[in-house]
Amino acid sequence: MNRYTLGMPAIDLANQITLAVGLLMLAVAGVRVLRQQQWTDAIALPQCKLEGLQGLDAALVAWLFMFFPTVVVSVLGSIDLAALTGDVPEGQRTAVVSALAIAIAGTINLCAIVFIGRTKIKGGLQAWGLIGQPLLKQTGRAVVIVFMICPLLFGLMYLVILVYALLSGTELPEHEALTILREPSTPMWLILLTVFNAVVIAPLVEELVLRGILLPVVAKHLRSSWQGILVTALLFGMIHYSVPQTVPSLTLFGIILGYAYIKSGSLLLPILIHAIFNLRTVLFTLLGAGEM
Repeated sequence: MNRYTLGMPAIDLANQITLAVGLLMLAVAGVRVLRQQQWTDAIALPQCKLEGLQGLDAALVAWLFMFFPTVVVSVLGSIDLAALTGDVPEGQRTAVVSALAIAIAGTINLCAIVFIGRTKIKGGLQAWGLIGQPLLKQTGRAVVIVFMICPLLFGLMYLVILVYALLSGTELPEHEALTILREPSTPMWLILLTVFNAVVIAPLVEELVLRGILLPVVAKHLRSSWQGILVTALLFGMIHYSVPQTVPSLTLFGIILGYAYIKSGSLLLPILIHAIFNLRTVLFTLLGAGEM
């Protein structure tokens, strides 16, 4: 039993209602596009003119993103964390190191990316559409989009889980962060750190690197915005390989995030979509949705 559960049937019902509302919104949007024959307009994307990094700058950011967290994990694993973290259950020591590494490496990554972006990209943060955007309006758009995509993403993930279970007779591992949030013995500071990583660090770093830096480079090299979106979406899915049931749905999520960036011309929208999606997942996990 999760210590944050406020009534399992009520929470599960709320989760199902949000998915049903999202499915209805998606259906209404689809019918509207069909009736107005706007499919070609919806999928048509302009040639990517957004700025990305080149050469050593791009290589540095890629190294920080892909390998620096491993360096931090190695450093943390070699020191005694008890003085910093207090008494942590034996089974959660690996999770503690992982959460701390994500927070530390992610914060350093974020600072480095923002600095390089401001100094190396023409127009700085303005080129990414992070300045001068109507935050409230973009947040509202992001909330609507999250409602609409959740049935697709969770439906695809549960389909993968079902097929795998039928073929192998075994269960796939749950994401480490969700396990931490479900465990009653998890210290409050680790809960808060895990939420911070999921809702702040991951959306900012992943969107800045994959959509803000890599997508424009790939799109310009391949001369296709859609190919840039697909390549970065595949990479986005594959970096979550440790939880294989999420790879197809997160690849689809990456396509949606890349589309939102190219279509809006602002990285703020995919960052908000990513953050709100993760926040929804975190909240329902904390409240015990789907727990037996």
